Amino acid sequence: AVMLALDVSGSMAERDFLLDGTPVTRLEAVQQFFADFVRRRPADLVGYVRFAARAEVGCPPTLQHAALLRLMQA
Repeated sequence: AVMLALDVSGSMAERDFLLDGTPVTRLEAVQQFFADFVRRRPADLVGYVRFAARAEVGCPPTLQHAALLRLMQA
């Protein structure tokens, strides 16, 4: 099983990354990276913890990767 950590603090709103030549926020860049990572792990349980001032489970480890990715985008 794999647990990912996702920083959702205010600093993640900085638009200082490029995806396909388009400026995106740090959060959008990390979400894209995580989505690519999860898609390459079809047989692994994957979940994530999000944090800013405190940490909380965004999704427990699951094989339902489509649901995990939807939760991560929320």
